Amino acid sequence: MEFDLKKLILDSYPFPEVAKLEQVSLGGLMNENYTFITGGKKYFVKLYKYYPETKVEVSHAIINHLINHGIKTYCLVKNNSGKTFSNKNGVLFEISEFIEGSTNRIEEAVSTKIIEQMAQGLAKYHNAIADCNVKFDFVDVFSPEQVKASFHDIEKKLASKTTPDDFDGLCLEMVRTKLSYIEKISDLTKNIHFGDFPILINHGDFLTGNCLFDSGDNLQYVIDFEHTVKTYRLWDIIKTSAFLARKNKHEIFHSKIDLDVLINFIKIYHTENPLTSEEVAALPELYMVASVLSDFVLYGYYLANNEKTKAVASRNK
Repeated sequence: MEFDLKKLILDSYPFPEVAKLEQVSLGGLMNENYTFITGGKKYFVKLYKYYPETKVEVSHAIINHLINHGIKTYCLVKNNSGKTFSNKNGVLFEISEFIEGSTNRIEEAVSTKIIEQMAQGLAKYHNAIADCNVKFDFVDVFSPEQVKASFHDIEKKLASKTTPDDFDGLCLEMVRTKLSYIEKISDLTKNIHFGDFPILINHGDFLTGNCLFDSGDNLQYVIDFEHTVKTYRLWDIIKTSAFLARKNKHEIFHSKIDLDVLINFIKIYHTENPLTSEEVAALPELYMVASVLSDFVLYGYYLANNEKTKAVASRNK
């Protein structure tokens, strides 16, 4: 779809001009990002490529809740209709005030200070979001059966294609290998009493690329709420800590894990936001389950190229 973003911004927002409109690369696959200047002030534009308007509304409601609870994040700009996003001519986008700071990109090594800040930051996010009443359907992210069903559907669709390309073939191989691993971990959750676990709106992608740090490695802002999900808070804890604890920083999604980093993260989080004894007891099994069920494994296939099966196997050792 071709469109004039500058014109869409001027038609939708009360800006006198849009100068120095530039696209910026932030590594996101689900949106495009731009910056521009008006009135001597810099702004950030997020253009949603695949998310529906209803999902953006939910993300913005979460952002407003977090701001009211002391979490620093986007300062969204209202358009001419008083909304914090615009959907004009089929182009869905939002504008926020530009945030100064830097992210620690996912392929970079992380300092001990950043690990501490991430553990404290996630705990504070969970404390802030605990009483958020934004409507979400619960998702059992640790249910092998639920994930298995969805992947069987994908397998059928891929296998039924009359003219599959190389990408389809890779996806089909990925899905079938993932299903084989799901079979192996199906028994791990049977004796876990999930009814005792706190449930809240997880960030879903609380990684260093979605946090802004100052020059002293202090976490200043939390951004990107497109992957929020209402589920057990352990999902965020496990996903974030496993990401930070990977030994090989260049193997982004399937590296072996540094247990010392993992344990340190859990201890720091626990100081800010205590885990229940039931949660602590279930962690070893759930790390194994999450390593199979999370999207880390999906992306690992693409990044590992010819080492796909080996990469997933090493992840689950």
